[in-house]
Amino acid sequence: MAWHRYGTFTGGLDLPEDTGRTLNEPIEPLFVPPYLLVPLALPGAPSATRLIEPGKTVRAGQVLAQGDGETIPDILAPLSGRAAELTTAQVALGGRFVPVEAMRLNSLQADPPPDHAPFAQPWRQANGDDLLAFATESKLTTFRQPLMPLSEWLTQGRSANTQTLILNALENQPYLTANHRLLVEYGPLVLTGLAILARTLGASRVVLAVDQRRTKACAHLIVPANELGIELIGLPHKYPLGADPILLRVITGREVPQGRPSSDIHAAVIDPMTALAVARWFSTGQHTLWRVVTLDGSQARNARNLAVPLGTPCETLFEMPGVVLTHGGP
Repeated sequence: MAWHRYGTFTGGLDLPEDTGRTLNEPIEPLFVPPYLLVPLALPGAPSATRLIEPGKTVRAGQVLAQGDGETIPDILAPLSGRAAELTTAQVALGGRFVPVEAMRLNSLQADPPPDHAPFAQPWRQANGDDLLAFATESKLTTFRQPLMPLSEWLTQGRSANTQTLILNALENQPYLTANHRLLVEYGPLVLTGLAILARTLGASRVVLAVDQRRTKACAHLIVPANELGIELIGLPHKYPLGADPILLRVITGREVPQGRPSSDIHAAVIDPMTALAVARWFSTGQHTLWRVVTLDGSQARNARNLAVPLGTPCETLFEMPGVVLTHGGP
């Protein structure tokens, strides 16, 4: 099955975009900032219990703070460095910033996290319970809002009898190309992670949704998608088609009740970065403690897509001092 076009929705906007500087540029290697502010809590949740005192040296992948094993994840060091004082980080949540307790790490080095043993059997032969147990060992969170432990996201999806799983690779904002580059450079791994998540949930329909203008660049995904039973859908460039409720309505034909989760219609939406992290964990036992960020705009001298450690303060990504940062889409 090749890429096929799908329906749309009434209304919406054809927003102008400016992706020319980053669309075809490979993701740059891991960025090492001057310091990290590693949140010890998810927004609105209690902090994990700190295990590392100020002044101690930490290794990438080391547990900085211990969660409760359920709703509060363990917090891992994204890079090696030296622990400093506890402080506060401003974490974006919806249209506002939420202060959360954070640990500052200085003297950073880009050491790889230690490897864990990969999944002990072919994942296609494993049952959902075994896949969930190994996903829980990863200590991963989702890479999209609302942030939550991956194990909790999977547990909720299984309880809701999820039948449809959609990987949302649409980028509605004018400059973003991070999801596109992830599919171009890591596409087969992303699809593998999506298939593992679907098997864990018990979803019978699995969909990759992208901008229909990007399908040619993702032609290399047709064969692995067919092998994994993943449906490839190209959707029109229309804002805000990437919003979960609208995307779900277009693909499933069902409407999520206002203020309710997508589980009400037995569907779930995930992102390329989470799927990539899942595939890397199952196949290599490696933690993914970074994400891809698009840097672009009128104040960006060097537009690019960059692998950025979790906990990187946004202002450290720009070369110009005093850059004005606005949270939310332009």
